[in-house]
Amino acid sequence: MVLQAPPFPTLRDLRQQDLQGRTLQVSVLNNWPFFGVTHDEGGNLVPESGIDVSVVSTLGKIMNFSIQVVTPSDGEWGKKLPNGSWSGIIGMVTRREVNFAINEITSTGVSESL
Repeated sequence: MVLQAPPFPTLRDLRQQDLQGRTLQVSVLNNWPFFGVTHDEGGNLVPESGIDVSVVSTLGKIMNFSIQVVTPSDGEWGKKLPNGSWSGIIGMVTRREVNFAINEITSTGVSESL
């Protein structure tokens, strides 16, 4: 088997995805060393430090976007509820309340059904 294209986007590919300075909503939990958050003087939640903070910051510089972090009201990662919906940061993504979630997220058998 020979790959016809690189398995991951190249830096050039990413730069062509100019998001024109948009602010993206990102669902996170305070989970250092992956994504640490704090509050600014106005009480807004802001990224502080962590591995995933560095990833998002780098992508934002390359792809021209910034982020606004939010946390789920239930404080959960996300689990499938009896009615078929999802809680937590995963639920925020499935309900389209945020653009994406990042924070040491792993795929499980149940979450692969999304």
